[in-house]
Amino acid sequence: MLLKIIIVLLFIAMVISLFTGFGFMVKDQGSTNRSWIALGFRLLFAVLLFGTVYYGLNTGKLQFSAPWDANNRAYDRAMREKAQQSQQQNQDTEQQP
Repeated sequence: MLLKIIIVLLFIAMVISLFTGFGFMVKDQGSTNRSWIALGFRLLFAVLLFGTVYYGLNTGKLQFSAPWDANNRAYDRAMREKAQQSQQQNQDTEQQP
């Protein structure tokens, strides 16, 4: 749950940085480099967000649970069961004299 909160906070920070940079660009009209600093922060937040999602998916703390993905999960489960059955049959045939 903590990982999901971190992801949402990073996304919100990225959006805030986007609008802040836009405000600086409109207000300063290119006379200062505040919009470049906002761009740097936005890039930092994007990299942190990507890294957090990557970490979550690789450790299993984040999983896909889309409703339209249910058929693929059922197919994957059926394929695993079929592979386990074939392994069991191979072991049974190896044990026979």
